[in-house]
Amino acid sequence: MKLTVRVPATVANLGPGFDSFGLALSLFNEIEIDTDAEPGVEIEGEGAGEIPDDDSNLIVRVATATAETFGDRLPAFSLRCMNRIPLERGLGSSAAAAVGGVMLAARLLERDAPLDLLLTMAADVEGHADNAAAALYGGFTITYREGMLWRHAERLDPHPSLHPVVMIPEVERVSTQAARRALPEDVAREDSVFNASHAALLVIALTERPELLVVAMQDHLH
Repeated sequence: MKLTVRVPATVANLGPGFDSFGLALSLFNEIEIDTDAEPGVEIEGEGAGEIPDDDSNLIVRVATATAETFGDRLPAFSLRCMNRIPLERGLGSSAAAAVGGVMLAARLLERDAPLDLLLTMAADVEGHADNAAAALYGGFTITYREGMLWRHAERLDPHPSLHPVVMIPEVERVSTQAARRALPEDVAREDSVFNASHAALLVIALTERPELLVVAMQDHLH
């Protein structure tokens, strides 16, 4: 059996929507799994020669863990990745890998899993779900917790007049872990109030009134 999934790049932490707002972009990684081919991992494009090409590959690990969650196991397979999403540039490359692994495993095992469950599985790898939600649902997403788990996301269509432009540094790279270490541990109440109001405004700006974006994108947390 041969399966292919296309997973989009994503931008998260949009403006004041820290760890909750995500946006899918028209830039895709293609991941192919083939159970009839010689087992192995092949990486082309972004990350070739850098991303692991053995069982430690993130997609392989996520797919294997997903099968175990279903109480099953995957057959031997070859994995081929055509990567167009740059690494460590804030475009959700690890989320794309996590989502791709979850989706391929579910389809390979013929499990009709709801998106909420797939989101939870992908978020277990990512630690937070903003990029993963946008990669799964597309469009503009708002992700929220139920208890301690990222279980749900709501998808909205961005205003048709909006056309995202992404600037990708050629040299500068920042991992998610390093970026998070730069954030303050505590946030003042007035900053929390500021972000809550602007996050609500950003939903309106992205979907109905783009003229509000300049104000709505302001942020006091990160």
